[in-house]
Order: sequence, then C-alpha cells, then structure tokens
Amino acid sequence: MKNKSFTYHIFLLLFGIIIIPKSTIAQVREPLKDTLVQDNLGNVEDQFQEHFFEALAQKGIENYEKAIDALMQCKKIAPKKTIVDFELGKNYKALKNYDNAEDSFKKVLKERPNDKDVLSEIYEVYYLIQNYKKAIPIAESLAKYSVNYYEDLANLYGLTKQYEKALDALEKIDESEGYSDYREALRNKIFSESNDPKLREAYLKKEIEKFPNMEDNYLELMHFYATQNNMDKAYKVVEELQQRKPNSSAAHFILFKKHLVNYEDEKAIASMKIVLENTNNEVIKKSVIQAFIQLVKEKPQYEDELISTLENQMDSSEESDELVGQYLAKNNNNKAYEHYLNRLKNDPNNFELLKKVIHLEVKNQKFETALKRSNEALNVYPTQPFFYYYKGVALRNLSKPNLAIDSFQEGLEYLIENKELELYFYQEMFESYKVLSDVEMIKKYQQKIEALKNNKS
Repeated sequence: MKNKSFTYHIFLLLFGIIIIPKSTIAQVREPLKDTLVQDNLGNVEDQFQEHFFEALAQKGIENYEKAIDALMQCKKIAPKKTIVDFELGKNYKALKNYDNAEDSFKKVLKERPNDKDVLSEIYEVYYLIQNYKKAIPIAESLAKYSVNYYEDLANLYGLTKQYEKALDALEKIDESEGYSDYREALRNKIFSESNDPKLREAYLKKEIEKFPNMEDNYLELMHFYATQNNMDKAYKVVEELQQRKPNSSAAHFILFKKHLVNYEDEKAIASMKIVLENTNNEVIKKSVIQAFIQLVKEKPQYEDELISTLENQMDSSEESDELVGQYLAKNNNNKAYEHYLNRLKNDPNNFELLKKVIHLEVKNQKFETALKRSNEALNVYPTQPFFYYYKGVALRNLSKPNLAIDSFQEGLEYLIENKELELYFYQEMFESYKVLSDVEMIKKYQQKIEALKNNKS
C-alpha cells in the first residue's frame, strides 16, 4: 500500500523544501518475500537457507552490511533467485547505497515487471535521490493499484514542470476521493508555479460546467478575472450566476460594488438588500454595510434607507450587529439604545454591552435606570471604574452630589493608566462640588483638570 508520507514530502519539495527522512520509509514487503521463498526454499540446498535466513536476521537488527554479505553467499549458490536481489535492494537502500539498490530492484523487475512491492521499493529509491523523471513512470504503474498515487504524480509532474499533467492527475483522484484541502492547496501552487493564467481559467470553467449550482466556483472565476483586470469577463460570470440563481448573494455582492462604482445608487441599494437577506457570510455583510454607510456620508438623502436597513440587521450576528450599533450610536441614540438593550437581554453580564447601555441611558437622561443598572453591574464587576463613574454621574444628576462624590472617589481607587477616564472623573467631581458650593474642592479639582489636560497635550 502506498506510503502516505511520500505525498507530504513531495508536496514540501514543490514549495522548495527538501526533506530526506532519517530512517528508511519502506517496510519489508512480506507478500513478495513469502511468495518467492515458498516457491524456492523446497528446492534449494540447506546452505542457501542458512545464508538467506542469516541475512533476514541481520537486517532485522539493522546490521545491513552483514545481511548483504549473507545475501551475496546466496547469490553464489542461486544467482537467478529474484528474492535475493529484492532483499539486496532493501539492504542497499537502508545503507543509502542507492545506485546498488536501484540495480538490484531493476533485476527483480525484469522477472516481475508488475510487482507492486518491487515497484514501491524502487519508487522510494528514486524519491530519496530526487530523480523525479525516473520516479514518474514508476508512480504511473503504481497508480493502477492505488488511486492515491495520483497525488504523488501531481507533485512529480509539478516538480518537472508538466503542469497540465499535474492538474489531470489531481482531477483523477478528486473524481475518486472527493474534495481535499491538501489537493486544493497543491492545485493552487501548481497554478502559481506555472505562470500560465489560462490553466486556472480552464479549470474554473470546467468546475462550473461540472457543478453549475455551486456558487463558490463562480466566485473564484470572478475573482480570477478581477485579478487579471478583466472586469468585463467578471461581470459576465456574475450575470451567468444571477440567471441561474436570481437571489445569489455572491452575484449581488459583485453587482453592488459595480453599481457603486458606476454611481447607480438605486441599483446598488437593491443589490445590497438582496445580499443582506440571503447571506450568512459576515465578511460580506460587514463590507456591504460599511460601503453603504460611506455612501450615506456622501449622499445624506439615503440615510432613512440606511437606518431602515440597519434596523433589519439588529438580529444578525455579533460582528455585523456591532457595526450597526456603532452607526446608530453616532446618528440615532434611541435606536442605538434599543439595539444594545436587545443584545444585553441575551447576554446580561456582557461587560462591553453594559458599558454601552449605561452610557446611552446617561446620554438620554435616564438617570434612575442608569443608577440601577450601574449598581447591578458593580455586583458583577466590583473593581471596574467605569461603572462607579456612571453611577456617580447618575447620582449627581439626581441631585445627590455627596453620594456621587463617594462613587467617584471609590472608582478612582480602581483606576489604572487611563488618563481619559481620570479626566472625566475629575470633571464630574468638579461639577459635584460646584453643586455643594465647596470653593476649596472646586479649586482643587479645577487644578487637577488643568494639570491632566496639560500632561495629555
């Protein structure tokens, strides 16, 4: 059976890395040995048997030179026995005497040209000496016994710059074994090494013919044409996909980009909606939303359309959800508050969500709610200065300046290396002491604020 490590090492060779195993790869080929020994031992002299089994014993303890000596004695007695040459080849290979190993295996192949065990042994020799041209016809013979050898052939063809044959070999094993990340990486490496873009184009077109409903194939061909700066062909692929799948998010994602470039805003918005409704790909969603936000910055007349679209995305995943929240926080506090509050219901102890919700409650002057939520947050995060700050702000605005000052002072004890938040604390304490008309403390915190601002600048 084919040794799987060959494929891995040859793949590394294709990437320019040469790895020679420290130990020999092959195991003893029991089927050949048993057949030849059983066929001949009954007819040979006791002396032959003695030398032959001595050779096997010496090889078993890795004493390859003595094994060879014993086999040479066998050869004198029975020079035509192929089992002797087979064992000689394996011992020579173990000693890295590859020329003699090759000669020995060739002698066996003259008598047994289709023996897969011998083919496998001589294949390993050619691999070890990196003679890929000699290895190829052997691998082609072995592929008749195991389809996995087509992987080796793909590597070997690639190493010898026979790129079309390499791709054909990969296609044969894909037909038998299905998709493989390893083979896909090898295929892409072959495309890269060949410097012939027509090979990749032909492959992708063939994949679309074989699997016309698989969107990824269209996307890859679109991307290929885009990298070749051939957008006309890329858009034709988009149209082909759109005809087959009218609501294809992949097709409309490309069309969305195209319409934006061509200032076809209404068409861009229509494609955007189809993308957002039909894809679960967060990278695509995020890209579309960001592009639309940029469009609204340039053309504010579409803001209502944007907000409506963002609202529909509120139940999306965390990444696009966050993008929605960021925009709403800048443009619509009430919508942003509703957005983050809904998320907080599903994750009530989320630190970042608590900060955002309490911040918006303070900003929207919901001070009682902010105070209650700050206390709840401090039960979970008792050393987080943010929540002491928000609690203090809520208390000050609820006309409880002394309690506010207590909260600010406690929060400052937990504050570490955050000059911006420290400034906010001082500003709030300054405002609290103003309510109390404490002139001395007002002056103290005014100086702290000025000193901190000067240090920041």
